[in-house]
Amino acid sequence: MSQGPHPQPELRTIVWRALGALALIQLALAAIFRGLLLVAHGTGSVFRFQLVNGASFLALGILLLIVFRPTLSALGLSLAGKPMHTWALSFLGVALVLTLVITSRSFGIMPFVLNLTFGLAVPAFEELLFRGWLFGKLRPISAGPRAAWVTISTGAVLFGLWHLGYAPTLLQHPAHPEIASLLAFKVGYGTVLGLATGWLRERTGGTYAPFVLHAVANIFAP
Repeated sequence: MSQGPHPQPELRTIVWRALGALALIQLALAAIFRGLLLVAHGTGSVFRFQLVNGASFLALGILLLIVFRPTLSALGLSLAGKPMHTWALSFLGVALVLTLVITSRSFGIMPFVLNLTFGLAVPAFEELLFRGWLFGKLRPISAGPRAAWVTISTGAVLFGLWHLGYAPTLLQHPAHPEIASLLAFKVGYGTVLGLATGWLRERTGGTYAPFVLHAVANIFAP
């Protein structure tokens, strides 16, 4: 009995295309960051660096939305047909993140800017990109009893590798961190976080829960 075409060649094609697209996005992000730094007259301080960093994600995210005009479903944001408790939990989760970010202002301007960047801009950008767009590309072509985990693990590995693309930005950090060890940590952290958020994407059918987990993890990260 014929079992149909094997899904792996198509999966490999999507993965290679995704790697190319992600590399281009990282290049665009680095270019926008560099341009905004020039406008801000260089880094000068960690505060200015992180402010420009967050603005870069926001600017590129808006640009990608304008150029490609993805649907809410493609980004995992559609709640149409979902039960009321899904609506409630989604909005409560986002409200929790917003509350954590806003209240961090009481600890000073630096924690507030860090949370704006890593608690809002970065997780929103990355979750819509990975658990939204990329997950939607990988999930339909995964087959077999472990199809969900093929998608989740593939997305997690790509998410881990994605963090290597932050090297050009980190090289301009005014605190001059040890790049190799920091990137190694980011790749490992990103892969583990990608597994958790990918599982949430599969379980909930949307990107709200992955965003909340990602944001909270970033806010409370040491």
